[in-house]
Amino acid sequence: MMRPMNWKTFVILPLLAAGMVRAGAQVGNETGASPLPTPQQQQGIDKDISRHFGDAPADPGTLAEDLSQEMTPTALDHVIRKVADWQLTRSEPYFDRIWTWSVLYSGLMAASRSTGDPKYRDAMLRMAQKFDWQLRSTHPNADDQSVAQTYLELYLDSGRQHPEWIAPTRKALDSVIGFDTLQPGDPRIPWWWCDSLFMAPPVWARMYAATGEHRYIEYLDRQWQRTSSLLFDPQEHLYARDASYISKRAPDGQKIFWSRGEGWVMAGIVRTLPYLPDGDPRRAFYTDQLRAMAARIAQLQDLQTGLWHASLLDPKDFPAPEVSGSALMVYAMTWGIHHGVLDRATYMPVVQAGWRGLLQHVYADGRVGDIQQTGAEPAYYLPSSSYTYGVGAFLLAASELKQMAVAEGRSSGSTSAPAAALSGAGAAAAASPNLAGIAHVALRVRDLSAAIAFYQKLGFVRVFALSHNGLVYEAFMKINDRQFIELYPTDAKDPDPGFLHLCFEGRNLQAVHRYYVDEGLAPKELRKAGAGNLLFTMPGPFTAQGPQNIEYTQYMPGSLHSRDFGRDLGPDRISTRMIAVTLATADPAAATEFYTKKLGFHPTGRRRDLLALPGDGGEWIQIAPLQPQGLKARITLAAEPTQAKRLLRQRNIAYQKQDHSLVVLDPDGNQVVFQAAPLSPQLAASGTPADKGAGASR
Repeated sequence: MMRPMNWKTFVILPLLAAGMVRAGAQVGNETGASPLPTPQQQQGIDKDISRHFGDAPADPGTLAEDLSQEMTPTALDHVIRKVADWQLTRSEPYFDRIWTWSVLYSGLMAASRSTGDPKYRDAMLRMAQKFDWQLRSTHPNADDQSVAQTYLELYLDSGRQHPEWIAPTRKALDSVIGFDTLQPGDPRIPWWWCDSLFMAPPVWARMYAATGEHRYIEYLDRQWQRTSSLLFDPQEHLYARDASYISKRAPDGQKIFWSRGEGWVMAGIVRTLPYLPDGDPRRAFYTDQLRAMAARIAQLQDLQTGLWHASLLDPKDFPAPEVSGSALMVYAMTWGIHHGVLDRATYMPVVQAGWRGLLQHVYADGRVGDIQQTGAEPAYYLPSSSYTYGVGAFLLAASELKQMAVAEGRSSGSTSAPAAALSGAGAAAAASPNLAGIAHVALRVRDLSAAIAFYQKLGFVRVFALSHNGLVYEAFMKINDRQFIELYPTDAKDPDPGFLHLCFEGRNLQAVHRYYVDEGLAPKELRKAGAGNLLFTMPGPFTAQGPQNIEYTQYMPGSLHSRDFGRDLGPDRISTRMIAVTLATADPAAATEFYTKKLGFHPTGRRRDLLALPGDGGEWIQIAPLQPQGLKARITLAAEPTQAKRLLRQRNIAYQKQDHSLVVLDPDGNQVVFQAAPLSPQLAASGTPADKGAGASR
């Protein structure tokens, strides 16, 4: 049960509204005395209110009494919906592309993923369409780039179906990628203030994920390093807001480190890392910085409230808790724990106390209070103060907490709100850990040299092979940095060519493994495979060879795959992405039930045989009967049909037209299908041909 609102809120706020309390007087700010906003700060508040960023009413109502401090999927789902629904209802008429809104959009996208409710994502699609997917300015700075985080997530969620959705963003990024300064005539570096590390790098990382073009990652790394060299304090392990704050001091003589500024940086790191290549040696820079900042931030947590003050080193002059910065830091540390970057034993108590503290600032209607108005440094604000970007930060924290709770099986048999509204496959899909996509399909072939030559003819490079006693037993054909076709030669023990196994990529393989164990499945122990990546296997539905061997992998630094990152991407590839693999099973109905109810895959559209992977990878599997498929594999690759047809003809590769696809056979009779790309599972399920467009690397 939440505590009642501080009586001073009811007494002093109406007086403030009437102009009867002087600026600088002490007022109870939820958990302690805090000065009221100065006249100059009040001008900023009035401006924020006029721009519909939020408000600070004299009477915000009572605090919520229906929120549980238990970090279970059910409890977290309830608060996510409560806050998101309130904010969406009051904000949608005023949607804009300025950064204050972009952070809210990121929170709403996270809310949609964590609850399984499409209404928040649908609202974001309406927003993007309203602005025709455009950014705010020519040569946009980091703030004006920030809305593209949502544009790019919508594009990736669609299965890369609409390249026109990201074309304006791509044009805008390309317009500034060559600048060493903010823009022509401005000598400052592009990301000269610490807030920019939340606004811009996640955009550039997502553009890499959308296009596969490494220049976006190279720009990101170069600019972040420059910002870090300028603003990161190696003694305090915190960022100055900008260069002007390096020499400034707080009233008590301490350096000024703004909680929201540190939150921007930490959250920017964790919103960038998932989209960087696992094998990128520069990942260590970001993980090391997250660890260093988290260690310092944990030391500065207010033990009474569980939150952080606006001025981290000066709680005496800024005694009130500040919710936007606190939420960003809780979000970042939760992600770090969830993904194995931060030590659980050290940081879980910090996160738990922080979350309990955040809940103390949620009102009965869903308002989130104690959010500092826009600015560049610590300031004073009222308990009711609520702004869009702080709500976005709150939703990011709550959604990450829910995803971690689900992945770790904390539900203890309880059903979350969205899962209760679903049944069977829907509930499993809402609860299961996300998969990054299809990592590889393995084929057994009669003549390894002939098979390699065939796939090389399609433009794929044989990047490496594994051997024993001088004999190659596995060759890797590279589709893109994260997808491969593995070829195994037949032998006396396994004389039949055809489909061997399918492997899915997990971003956090330990969490995936733990979830399957909790579901009563029988995954084998995690181990390091021959190529150097994490791996586990699990029996699946019956195929022609017995129980399907399902593989799961996580690309690790130093592995063969990671060391080849950015290399051996054949320039003449007919396709740059694998989007589906067909599984021939003895009992398709039972196989469908296994993949949906146990693994969280979900049917799409009218075609019940097409199952989308849980998560935002935009790939799927097809469940088929053993006959006539038999042992033969069927791999679907993204390609523009006209271009694919031209390249196949140039290379004298026979093909057959099949609906909207082109089908070729490898030397062992396995089908390689090229179809219009990008193509979402939903579109494939409906039987509707995709828009024509070139396939993009993952």
